[in-house]
Amino acid sequence: MTTRPPLKRRRTKDVTLILSQTPPGMTDPKSDNETYIHADTDTDTDVHAHTDDPFLINQQHSLTECRALVHRIQGEAHTVAAAYIGQWETCLLALQASQTDYHALTQTHHHLIGQLEGSEKMIRRLRSVLRAKKEDIQLITQDRDFWEQSYIKEESAHRDTQGKLVAANERLVDEKLRKENEEYRHRIIELEKQNNRASSRIAAIQEETSRTHKANEDLLNRVNELKLRVERGSREKEDYQHQAVDLRKENDRLKSQPDGEMTRKESVVKPQVVAGGIRSALVDPEVRHHLNALKELLSLNRAELPHRTVVHQVVSGSDISNCTSNNVTSTEEIQKTCRSVGKS
Repeated sequence: MTTRPPLKRRRTKDVTLILSQTPPGMTDPKSDNETYIHADTDTDTDVHAHTDDPFLINQQHSLTECRALVHRIQGEAHTVAAAYIGQWETCLLALQASQTDYHALTQTHHHLIGQLEGSEKMIRRLRSVLRAKKEDIQLITQDRDFWEQSYIKEESAHRDTQGKLVAANERLVDEKLRKENEEYRHRIIELEKQNNRASSRIAAIQEETSRTHKANEDLLNRVNELKLRVERGSREKEDYQHQAVDLRKENDRLKSQPDGEMTRKESVVKPQVVAGGIRSALVDPEVRHHLNALKELLSLNRAELPHRTVVHQVVSGSDISNCTSNNVTSTEEIQKTCRSVGKS
């Protein structure tokens, strides 16, 4: 069954508009030149055209006959008859329009009945789907309750496991800290032992250093004594040199005199003898003893403090070449004194 959109109801009050849109004997242009169903009752679905309606056919024939009769009369009766025929024709057109609207409404009614049947089928289908959905919802609700209970159980088990893990971790940390404390305690004891050994060693080194300083002071005292002896030897050497010069001059004077003029017996004193006497006077046994003691003391200092004091010495006879220690000023004095003694 074909369906059409419902047509708008035509207004029958404006007769001029109706006549201009639908002239007599022509179909409505809005009907797309199609006929409409004419039904006397709601249950009649037979298809009838407008021309098949007996009442409309009789009215058309009667109107045609009356129009022919009106053309035969004249005067005022003709005017009244023409007006009556115009009203009759207007009423007939309005009737045709109302029947067209009725036909459209009937079609719409049948269309809506079909839609209602489809809607009822859809409602029945949706009700069956709704029942199935309700069953699914019940199953889903049961599954949800089951999974909620399972989740609660799993969460409780997870909390228990988490508590066990935390306790185990705390025990592990405590054990680790205990081991670290024991290691640190042993390490502290070992460091204390090392500190005690280092303190003992430092005390020994300080004692050795004090002895070395004392020995250096003794050495400086002896060096000062040697300086005094060297100064005295230098002065005696100068005196002997002056005496040798005087003796040389006297010897030259005596040589220049004739042999017969010598009133007393004199001998020539050689400068080599004088120099040998000076050298023998400078290097006497006591001086040699002090130089040997100085050599032994320097050797002892070098052997006792190799990491603090460096002493290098070369002693050959009365020669001391170099001497260095922590006290730079005293060492330089010792070195100068030893070199002066060696040169002398």
